[in-house]
Amino acid sequence: MVRTFKVWPRFAAAVMALSLVLAGCSSDKGGTTPEAQGGGAAESGGKPYEVTLYYPGTPQKDVALVEAEINKKMEPKIGATLKINAIDWGQWDNKLNLMISSGEKSDIIFTAAWQNYTVNVAKGAFLPLNDLLDQYGQDIKKNLDPAFLEGSQVDGVNYGVPTNKELAATRGVLVRKDLADKYKLDLTAVKTWADLEPLLKTIKENEPGITPFYMSNTNGNGLLENLDWDYLVMHPFQASSPKQRVQRRY
Repeated sequence: MVRTFKVWPRFAAAVMALSLVLAGCSSDKGGTTPEAQGGGAAESGGKPYEVTLYYPGTPQKDVALVEAEINKKMEPKIGATLKINAIDWGQWDNKLNLMISSGEKSDIIFTAAWQNYTVNVAKGAFLPLNDLLDQYGQDIKKNLDPAFLEGSQVDGVNYGVPTNKELAATRGVLVRKDLADKYKLDLTAVKTWADLEPLLKTIKENEPGITPFYMSNTNGNGLLENLDWDYLVMHPFQASSPKQRVQRRY
């Protein structure tokens, strides 16, 4: 089990304001550092604590300038500096897994439902944030729609701060309005996958030139590829049937 790296609350609250995910890994042998236990070297006149941020993407040429401007405001205010680390997409999954398994220092990590967020929560890789959000993140809670924080919880616990972007997704089942009107299809009666069968049967029998159901073979997920499911514990490609996939929408 990977223990969470408990950064001290004053700058934990600040780094959460970046709208990324507060996470931390320490080896099972190491435990927390002196800085993590409530002071930090900067408070005793030592070197400021360096907060490491990891995200997938191409390293940018001006990242040092961005760090410098951030740290001009961050260091005097909370006694810490920020180090931004971009990892190429092709190496990201391996790098993230290595950080988690080895206990490499990592304070803020990008994550998402499609980036094994719940899988890594199950591994104990991320620090629970509920108490920190209640104590230091009132502005975060005020500016985010409650659905963001509620929808990203695992068993009632927040392990990350969602970005304040789209609240709805466009994925799902698409129905051509002209065909629905032509055959007077009652879309309000569709509550389950089985409810789609009479509609599909109608189109198949009356529109020979139209395939009423599109099954993608891009990655073997079929219909589920077009739905925004949240996969828990197992990788979606390891599930032997749709029934094994947890069907909870964010």
